[in-house]
Amino acid sequence: MNNAASPSENSPSIARPGELISVIRPAMATEFEVLMPADVDREAPEIALEALEWIRTLEGIFSVYRSDSDISKLNREAAERPVRVDPHLFKIVQQAVAISEATGGAFDITAGPLVDAWGFTNRSGRKPSDEELAAALQAVGYQNLELDADQQTIRFKQPGMRINLGAIGKGYALDQAVAMLVTSGVENFLIHGGQSSIVARGSRRPGEPGWPIALSHPIRPQRKLGRVWLQNESLSTSGSGKQFFHYRGQRLGHMIDPRTGWPGGDLLSLTLIAKVAAESDALATGLFVDGIQKATQFVETNQGLGIVGVAEVARSSEVEVVAVAIADERWEPFQESPRDQN
Repeated sequence: MNNAASPSENSPSIARPGELISVIRPAMATEFEVLMPADVDREAPEIALEALEWIRTLEGIFSVYRSDSDISKLNREAAERPVRVDPHLFKIVQQAVAISEATGGAFDITAGPLVDAWGFTNRSGRKPSDEELAAALQAVGYQNLELDADQQTIRFKQPGMRINLGAIGKGYALDQAVAMLVTSGVENFLIHGGQSSIVARGSRRPGEPGWPIALSHPIRPQRKLGRVWLQNESLSTSGSGKQFFHYRGQRLGHMIDPRTGWPGGDLLSLTLIAKVAAESDALATGLFVDGIQKATQFVETNQGLGIVGVAEVARSSEVEVVAVAIADERWEPFQESPRDQN
């Protein structure tokens, strides 16, 4: 299950003036798109298409919905023995474990059993029994992943474990595509996967400070809350604006804290800016679960990060928007929440 916000929920929106070239390919249950100024070299669209095709190749390695994928084989066999995996799968799991350690376990690619227990896998949220929750927690914990870099193998130390790359896979794929474009000499472009994971390089137009990204209201996506300029960095949004249910007067969303087994966070959405998309994807998930106070502390003590948090205002249809570690000239809040400012 992908913990990142889906395009229909609280994704940003991307300005598309008429002078842009668009290259689109479906992958990972969404659409990936490369946007480039119209004056790029004539080879650039073909390079973009090749980069998007590579994302489809990675999907064949990372998808838990394909029985013949590397990750499906790993999930079937790794509790019994170390499993040699594709180098890209090993690398992304290494990155995921590093981010789990950095966030104190708030991000965890083994959290799938908890999402199942709460009914969010099939979008029918429910409170699990204490027994169900305890059983799910037994199968969760990045500390129980044993990685052997020399042999490129992964083993699960606990039975019932499995990994799902939904909250980091798109970001990793975008980073791979960006590397292909940059290596081929493409300097100015924006690439996104379903708009919830975005990487911008260079500028949309000469003289502009990057690419403008409008951030949407988590519950009313037609409303825009503000605009951020993105340049040579990535942006990812996580949230539970649509997937939630109420239990004893408490709003419980689909973003589960892997450490407690309960839905976490005190925001409707969290948008995170980082240097690479795998990091922004995973940190957006982990820091959303941690809540705005810990998220603020994290970005203030780690250079190159910024966040925009959106919180409910009690007994009101309005929201509070908080930007942290983003320069004033890069972040413009919309006072009137216009529908289509870009």
